[in-house]
Amino acid sequence: MDLMEPLRPSLDRFVLHLIDTNLNVDDFIQKGKESCFLTKRFDFKEFIFSGVYS
Repeated sequence: MDLMEPLRPSLDRFVLHLIDTNLNVDDFIQKGKESCFLTKRFDFKEFIFSGVYS
């Protein structure tokens, strides 16, 4: 999270939830100098209905 960006509570909760999951370096790919992508399948619907995202 970049502290200089505007507050986005729902996105920030999503990022914090990702941090709490069992992710490792192999779950990400890097493209270019400043791009990083999550390659692990993440069930966003499960996240929404878990109450974390609401």
